[in-house]
Amino acid sequence: MLTTVEPTLTFYPIGESYFLVAGVILTLLALWRLFPLSQQLSRGRRRTLMLLRLATILVVLFVLLRPSLIYLTKTKQSASIVLLIDQSRSMSVPDEVGGKTRFEAVRETIRNNAAILQKLSQDVQIKAYAFDSQLLALPLENGVPKLPETPDGNQTAIGAVLEDLVRELTGQRVLGIILLSDGAQRALYPRDAPPQPAAQRLRSLDQPLFGIRYGRAQAGTEGRDIVLEDLFAPDRVFVKNELNIGTYLRAIGYANRAIQVQLLFETQPGKSEVVETQIVTPETSDERIPVRFRYIPESTGERKVSVVVPSQPGEALITNNEQSTLVKVLAGGIKVL
Repeated sequence: MLTTVEPTLTFYPIGESYFLVAGVILTLLALWRLFPLSQQLSRGRRRTLMLLRLATILVVLFVLLRPSLIYLTKTKQSASIVLLIDQSRSMSVPDEVGGKTRFEAVRETIRNNAAILQKLSQDVQIKAYAFDSQLLALPLENGVPKLPETPDGNQTAIGAVLEDLVRELTGQRVLGIILLSDGAQRALYPRDAPPQPAAQRLRSLDQPLFGIRYGRAQAGTEGRDIVLEDLFAPDRVFVKNELNIGTYLRAIGYANRAIQVQLLFETQPGKSEVVETQIVTPETSDERIPVRFRYIPESTGERKVSVVVPSQPGEALITNNEQSTLVKVLAGGIKVL
């Protein structure tokens, strides 16, 4: 923060008119002309009276002009420009010009604007972060960020990352946030917050968000994803009684395609087996389908229950293809037929 003090002389004339001041001074000069000093006075007295008259006119001029000396303090506040760079796995898709991956295109953008960033870093603070499910501060060299070698993040939590950034930048002056991403939000709970509320909050804080999008928007590959949302199962069940398991499958970009959904149960400690498979076929390009399983455990103990969808062609994120929980199988009880 740089502070400078500059003195400024300002005049506030009587009646807010310089013409009025000029008129008064001209009148005094005219009176001086009409009533000259007597020639009978000695030279010394004549000189003294002349100086007194001149001083009187200057004092009147000073009073009429009402000068003020104002000290202006200028404080240059520190400000930041933030670069937010997507390093999730979807940025490795090679659909940019010349067969470049999206991340290579980001790297080229940074390289082509290195001179601008270096110049800006002399006046403002450049901050750079890579993100997938979390924020990662990037090292800078003369205002130019050093990017990771490869984008290998498993999630693209744009909303949660923007919320983290709001907290990170609290109390700071931000000129702008530049988001370099393919714009595809793919995140798991609890990092699956939508980006719109965080973007609106940044706007209310006068911290504008600018997006630079990479990759081509197409229904074929980019928008495809299978998401298992939640897993419903009781935390305990009696042995040889029916265990009901439920989940919701969200299929994006897989209309009219048969999708396997598998139920895995830990039949022995450390050994999970596929005990049931269902086939679901979404009818639209974005559909949420309930899936229900039933299974009768044959042995007691704490068992892992999982619902899994094998990775599908063109799916960019597969970490959301599985949901698991633990169920305690108890001895005794009444067998329900």
